Amino acid sequence: MYWIDNKEFKEESHWRNRIPIINDYRKLTLKDVENAVSILYSNKIEENNKINNEMTEVLYVKLTDVPKTDTRKDFIRKFIRGKFASYSNEDCTKLQCESGRFRSITELHQIVLSRFPKTSFEAIIRIVRDLINEENPFTMVYCTTVEKVVLKYLGKATSSYISDYSRSNYYTVKGTDGYSLSDYEQLINKI
Repeated sequence: MYWIDNKEFKEESHWRNRIPIINDYRKLTLKDVENAVSILYSNKIEENNKINNEMTEVLYVKLTDVPKTDTRKDFIRKFIRGKFASYSNEDCTKLQCESGRFRSITELHQIVLSRFPKTSFEAIIRIVRDLINEENPFTMVYCTTVEKVVLKYLGKATSSYISDYSRSNYYTVKGTDGYSLSDYEQLINKI
């Protein structure tokens, strides 16, 4: 049970969803409804993120490659710049992808989950957007080797969100993870 604008709400378990119930509909205002919808929506997003994170395979990076960082953005920045290997087990003995490779956005999510377990995919999209905006050497390209959109570090070169070549040739091509450059651009623009 919780309160919104001095009105009592109860959470009733209804299969997988939690539905807010208002005890006295006569005192209901438009603001109450907006608040209730907002809470319901945020609960649903949290629930979906939790389910997605639990179902997402976690990938690991050696602490000797990327030492512990305080922020997810710093972790991704160091990982991408260093092009380190990733592993499918916590002991970092089963190689998932060798060093020297750029990583897909979905793999970055899996890698970040190893250090920051409550990270949502939306948070990764936000970080990718910020890295591209703040530090021009980052761009998104479609990699034909892994058939996914990857975040690429260009060193001292400057670029836009999506490289011109990838935009011209692969903009709407869906990767094996189900995302295209167009999809990522739309997600970035929504945030």
